[in-house]
Amino acid sequence: MITHLRFYQLVLFFICSTQVLADSAAKTDWVSNNKPNQCQGKYVNKPEDPPQVLSGGNSRLINASAERALHEEGISTTLTGDAIIKKGEQLIGGNSITLDALTENYKIEGNVHFRQNGIFIKGRSGAGNLDKGTTKIETASFVLHDNRLRGSARELRADQNKTLTITEGDFTTCEPDSKAWAIRGQKIELINEQGYGTAKHVSIRVKDIPIAYFPYFRFPIDDSRHSGFLWPLISHDGDGGTDIAVPYYFNIKPNLDATYTLRNVWKRGIIHESELRYQNKYSENLIAGTFLQSDSQYDARRTIAPAAGTQFEKQDRWLTHLSHKGKIGRLTSSLIYTSVSDSDYLDDLGGFTTNNSEFGTTMDSSKDPALLRKGRISYTTKSWRSTLELQSFQELNQIKRN
Repeated sequence: MITHLRFYQLVLFFICSTQVLADSAAKTDWVSNNKPNQCQGKYVNKPEDPPQVLSGGNSRLINASAERALHEEGISTTLTGDAIIKKGEQLIGGNSITLDALTENYKIEGNVHFRQNGIFIKGRSGAGNLDKGTTKIETASFVLHDNRLRGSARELRADQNKTLTITEGDFTTCEPDSKAWAIRGQKIELINEQGYGTAKHVSIRVKDIPIAYFPYFRFPIDDSRHSGFLWPLISHDGDGGTDIAVPYYFNIKPNLDATYTLRNVWKRGIIHESELRYQNKYSENLIAGTFLQSDSQYDARRTIAPAAGTQFEKQDRWLTHLSHKGKIGRLTSSLIYTSVSDSDYLDDLGGFTTNNSEFGTTMDSSKDPALLRKGRISYTTKSWRSTLELQSFQELNQIKRN
């Protein structure tokens, strides 16, 4: 009788182990860097020590360990007590595992854990196929090491391409136990090979409180350029309260992109922020701006500054910035221009929430008395260089109030 052993080998080891699986997948693999900033640390793959592979590189070899085993030749194998099965890059474990000899389908019960290609999942029960590299785990928590993502789901499906399908779950990039922010959805798909994810019926949550809802949500999960929402930015200060910024990135062309950010400062109002970048073989160009109508915190003031005693009048608040770098042959050019609506804007609201703008290079801090505006054109040869440069400043304490 020909058995399934012609197609794979099952090697059993019987051991007694004391694995503790009470922690979530995130807690198990998280390594903190002990820095005080929010969401600092990384996930490190910490696979359980599997039975030693008897022939390296044999992806069809199946190794297993357990306290007890029941093997029915050509039918199935049932492992109980700290059961572990390893095939290729897959490692699955649980209180008990039943493996079908013909199809390589498996079922796991209790303290489930699954590792494959940078994915770590823990859950209550599960099922899958070793040959196809697929798994489905109930009441699951998960970690994607390369993407620095963690989350949980009522049901979680994974395949050998590192695509995760989350049913009634959430995810975040924050460290374990942090509720700084999370995205929760009815169905979330993380498509690692293409570098983006999609979600349906989504809420963005801060401190486990929903702050925004979207029927459909598309977002990047790596550094590739994909149109979609970027990770929210969250901060807090005594004057403005909780500050939440939700950017949306537009990948228009390889040399043209834009970002729109909806920023909600609790005590001040809604800030609209936009940024446009364009580059070609001759130049790099950026234009950015913000607009806040009726800052309730700022409008409540009676004077601009107590020392000056100037009468205060309500006004809209804004910030604009332009930058340019160019080179055509021996000719180079550059431009930096920044303007604000009022002398307190930078102290109250800071600069831009995105990291693309070179706004920060135009001044040392929000306490500087002026904003630099500078344009330069240079022509260079082997023996000489000619430069024309114009500079001006926007003196913050001289801004006219409406």
